[in-house]
Amino acid sequence: MKILICGDSFSSDTNGWPKYLHDNVTNRSERGVGEFKIFQQTYDHKTFDKLIVCHTSPWRIHTTSHPLHKDNAQRPNNDFMIADIEHHSKHNDEIKHIYSYIKKYTDWDYVKFVYDMIVEKLLSLPNSIHITFHSPEDTKKITNNYHDVWQKYKGNINHLNQIGNEIVAKRIQTML
Repeated sequence: MKILICGDSFSSDTNGWPKYLHDNVTNRSERGVGEFKIFQQTYDHKTFDKLIVCHTSPWRIHTTSHPLHKDNAQRPNNDFMIADIEHHSKHNDEIKHIYSYIKKYTDWDYVKFVYDMIVEKLLSLPNSIHITFHSPEDTKKITNNYHDVWQKYKGNINHLNQIGNEIVAKRIQTML
């Protein structure tokens, strides 16, 4: 079975749960990307037998260039996450200005609406499995929510330890 994995940092490390799927896996997941960039990763999903989409937080704000990560080979397409830019705004003037702008001018209802529209589009793709590790309150449309696994088994491989990655892989294998 040919499997395509698209998503954020919860699926980007091939040494985590993706390696336990024991199939022909192509993993396009990237750290720090928002839902729009995850959607873009699925461009040829029909050439695969199964698509696994690891949805991100709705609170990522799309950007073409993140000043902290634009030259980072592991995060070239990073989007803004409000908690991250708030943290980095204390030590970086450019991020401080970005944070001030986002905090003052962002319409969060619009951000959530656009996120939900992209999620609905992804949910409509055939032969697809959808998972997330983000707050169940924020990601209600995605029924396979592993937020509890992440909270219990935090680690350094896809934000999970070995046990957490094995649990996620077993749950996904039941859906393949």
